[in-house]
Amino acid sequence: MTADGDDVGVVRLDLEITRRHAVVSIFLDPRCQGRGIGPEALRLVGTCAARDLKLRSLRASVKPDNYPSRSAFRSAGFTESPTGPTVTFVKSLHVGHG
Repeated sequence: MTADGDDVGVVRLDLEITRRHAVVSIFLDPRCQGRGIGPEALRLVGTCAARDLKLRSLRASVKPDNYPSRSAFRSAGFTESPTGPTVTFVKSLHVGHG
């Protein structure tokens, strides 16, 4: 992904089509944190995943001490729940018709 013409990070989806969801991973250049780029990228990926891929949810696993990622997922509307050594985030998507 880019911001102001500079490469600032990557968002990856690992599709699980049979379950109609994807596991999302995001990496953002640490110099760009706190600018709202991560949450906005996650929101856009969710919109595209629902509209274009007809997915029903996105999931992510984050280390408990990765506070910037946890904040980005929360800001993008993901629900957080602790699951062992990681924190799981889930976002239900509304598949568009048409």
